[in-house]
Amino acid sequence: MTGIPESAVDHPSLDSSTTAGMKDSTSRTILGRRTILSRRLTNALWLIGVLAAWEILGRTVGGIVLPPASQIANAWLRLASDGSLAEGLGPTSTAFLLGLPLGLLVGIVSGLALGYWPKLDEFCAPFLNGFLAMPSVGYIPIIIVWLGFGVEARAAIVFEFVVFVLAVNVLTGVKTVEPALIEMARSFGLDKPALFRRVIVPAAFPAISAGIRMSLGRAVKGAINAELLMTFVGLGGMLKYYGGTFQTDYLWAIVVTLAVIALLLTAAWNRFDTRVNAWRPNA
Repeated sequence: MTGIPESAVDHPSLDSSTTAGMKDSTSRTILGRRTILSRRLTNALWLIGVLAAWEILGRTVGGIVLPPASQIANAWLRLASDGSLAEGLGPTSTAFLLGLPLGLLVGIVSGLALGYWPKLDEFCAPFLNGFLAMPSVGYIPIIIVWLGFGVEARAAIVFEFVVFVLAVNVLTGVKTVEPALIEMARSFGLDKPALFRRVIVPAAFPAISAGIRMSLGRAVKGAINAELLMTFVGLGGMLKYYGGTFQTDYLWAIVVTLAVIALLLTAAWNRFDTRVNAWRPNA
């Protein structure tokens, strides 16, 4: 009688461990989805609560001091429907899109260069600290003298709001890389360029990412400050007009629009950052 091949014999221990692993993975997936759903539900309830409190307080205090949330929503819908909001977004987004990429590029490259060459860092540190100590709006008169009142000047202000803070964040990230990582890389024979490129920059990426996240909000702030203090255009010009005419429902509609823009930019970057840092154990 032909014996049963060994390969055909069931292995209960292997099957049970595989099944247990699949169940554990499924449980983690379900738990993760429930956590996300619970977080979104909590955020939604918080938002509803804030809007309800705002509505009640607005109706109690008065429309000029603090308009009710429903009045602000109606003002926003009127601005969106008659094209005023889109017209204001145009100049603001132009300055933002011109100044932000250049500020990110120069800020990241400058921070990495200062981290790579300590002597350069020692030379530039007093100047960089001085630039940081100066209020960002303090540079606006100088930029007006140099570039006038056009879109180039507004983009330069966005650039200035971004570049110094980002450079310091990147430099701090490079300086705070764990020495153990550097020593381990050196033990494998990496020279300084390879060490910097393959170890220090990836290890410093969380600090670089935090600087970029901060820069997104500061770029929005720079674009609005430029329009408030220089020219009567864009969303900043609308803020100045509605504030000066005490149309606070429209004023708050613009403020809410700016807050939503900043939140969306930050959320988009956070999602990208999560994907990039998925390999990290604590990401």
